[in-house]
Amino acid sequence: MSHASENADGSWSLNGRKIWIGNGHRAGVIATFAQTEVMKGGVKKKRPTAFIIRPDMPGFKVVGTFKKLGIKGSTQADLVYDNLQVPADHVLGEVGKGFAVAVNVLNGGRLTLAAGCTGGAKELLGEMARYAEQRVQFGQPLANFEITQRKMAHLAAETYASEAMLGILAHGIDADTHDWALEAAICKVFASELIWRASDEMVQVAGGRGYCQPQPYERWLRDARIQRIFEGANEVLRLFIGLTGIQGPAERLAQIGSAMRAPVKNFGLVSGFAADRVREVLGVSDGVDTPLHPRLQEHRKYLEKHVADLKRATDEMIMKYKKQIIERQLVVERLAEMAIQLFATSAVLSRTQALIAERGVEQCERELALADLFCVQAGRWFRHARNALDAREEEVDARRKDIAAIVRAEAGYWVTDPIMDEPRGTIDERRELAKRAMTG
Repeated sequence: MSHASENADGSWSLNGRKIWIGNGHRAGVIATFAQTEVMKGGVKKKRPTAFIIRPDMPGFKVVGTFKKLGIKGSTQADLVYDNLQVPADHVLGEVGKGFAVAVNVLNGGRLTLAAGCTGGAKELLGEMARYAEQRVQFGQPLANFEITQRKMAHLAAETYASEAMLGILAHGIDADTHDWALEAAICKVFASELIWRASDEMVQVAGGRGYCQPQPYERWLRDARIQRIFEGANEVLRLFIGLTGIQGPAERLAQIGSAMRAPVKNFGLVSGFAADRVREVLGVSDGVDTPLHPRLQEHRKYLEKHVADLKRATDEMIMKYKKQIIERQLVVERLAEMAIQLFATSAVLSRTQALIAERGVEQCERELALADLFCVQAGRWFRHARNALDAREEEVDARRKDIAAIVRAEAGYWVTDPIMDEPRGTIDERRELAKRAMTG
């Protein structure tokens, strides 16, 4: 962690080290953060401050760079600040208020990362469709087979959802109606996992060609992998999403109240979307004023039910674990997954309703097909996470912890190898033992 001390003339001296800084050895300007002392209630406390620095400032050093799995067109630098001298007017924002700057930077970074991943998923889907039409196996194109069609259909539906969420996030950030950190985190998690699935499925469809050069598919897979780590690892963001809404019973479901506010407030999911329930459960004060098309009503009913399910599940988990819920990461992760699917579903309904209003339902049959498939799939994901909150899953979680403890103690896998380490008896004897085991 870097720290900064103020000089007599108001300038700053920065000391510390930064790693994984994208293109840090090439950049002409860098935004960096360091701990500074500020007075809080008459007591000195450490708080982050944001600074603008340049590589020509005394004390700026590039120690080296890292070789990476993918995205080799960029480089991650290892930087050292050795009494780096920063002028007073290079403070970004206010001293001690660097966290707010960081959040805004992260929101923008997560938005652009999600947008890039969504655009990449579109390109991958197009390449998959072209390849599957041209590649013939068993006397017909791969695109004729149901398994290939399933891959293409689900990627198309998930891309539609990711794009719908991006529209809401971008609109909300422009409108500056509230803090959009939660929606940005949801979009980043969803889109980064989408691009990974899309690139993985592209390699799978291409088979051996997908794994080898000079085809680009293996590179696309390597390049996609970093997206689940950049701008906050998805595991951490899931905890952020879940814990945002369970800081206490009085703030329960704050994450969904925020996430759902955008489609309700800005895109109008309206009266059919049960305004009273939205106000009560999600904390949304604005009424819903545009009805959903009848083609979307069935999905609305399930969405309403799932909103109530999440509220109930959150209440139950708060009552069950109280303050210890912060340590129950598997529980928080499940609540976060439920929230992600609710936001995605509401965004899809909102986007589809807007398209119907713009074009007419007859011109939106293909988009309605995407909405239908995604809402069904999201409902299944939601129910899977909800069902995992029951008591039986807690027993499974305990078993996971037990096994993890053994792995840690043994520094890896510990069971003897049935082939190399246990050659007991002749082949015929072992076959007889196997036969008895199978017949009971």
